[in-house]
Amino acid sequence: MVSNEIIGIRYFKHLVAVHGYTTPEQLLEDYKKEREENEKRINTPEYKAKEEAFIKTMNEKFISENF
Repeated sequence: MVSNEIIGIRYFKHLVAVHGYTTPEQLLEDYKKEREENEKRINTPEYKAKEEAFIKTMNEKFISENF
């Protein structure tokens, strides 16, 4: 069985090779920035309306297929 430490090292090597990260701080900085952008996007009224419409559609589809 492969240890979590080895998996972490391999994943970080992948991030360095593919995405160009050279330090863990860069990775954390990008993660925080991406997280902030997602929070802003999710909290917009347009997104919430789309989400509610999708849920309503899926509920109707589920009910029509199963009852």
